[in-house]
Amino acid sequence: MLKVRELEKQLHLKDADTLRIKNEIEIAHHNDLRNAREEAKQEGIEIGKGNSEKDHLIKITELRSNHQGELAQLKVNYQSELEQQKRNAAEEARQLLRAEIATQTKMFSVAISPYVKMVTDKGVIWNDYKAIAGYQYQLLINGIPAFEPHVVKIQETEIKEVTEEAKKRFFDIADKAVDAAVSTYLPGATTDLFKRGQKIFKDEKI
Repeated sequence: MLKVRELEKQLHLKDADTLRIKNEIEIAHHNDLRNAREEAKQEGIEIGKGNSEKDHLIKITELRSNHQGELAQLKVNYQSELEQQKRNAAEEARQLLRAEIATQTKMFSVAISPYVKMVTDKGVIWNDYKAIAGYQYQLLINGIPAFEPHVVKIQETEIKEVTEEAKKRFFDIADKAVDAAVSTYLPGATTDLFKRGQKIFKDEKI
């Protein structure tokens, strides 16, 4: 009887050990599963963070690229606008200069006229005659003569007598002298700057 009880006790103890070992195994398995889940969760978080950071870096790169493109375009637009402003300013300056020159041209002009002078030197027995051909010019301010006129002699010749034919011949010389003066000293002059005056004839007796 004692032996049976001893066997039952040993069997009970073995069952208890088996149950304890089983419980320990289940607890260890549960812990392993929990740790595995935690590790998987943490790994997922890290992967998510990595993907998020990667997406964030990509977005930042795109934004920087777009921003640099916008800055480059703004710089191009600014340079273009600046160049246009320079061109506009230069054109305005040219227009002002042209207007000023036009105003001065209208204020100041030069009257130039064919000039012929016949000089009769009366003598006791006979007279001597001399013809002078050239041009006379005078500065005009707003069309009004300023200062004294100045005569430029082109040709001075002794002649036999004062006649209409001689006057015409010397006025031809004077007209050519006016044309030569204009082409030499006033090339490309407009009618506002250059005014061709009437023929001037002087008959002087000494």
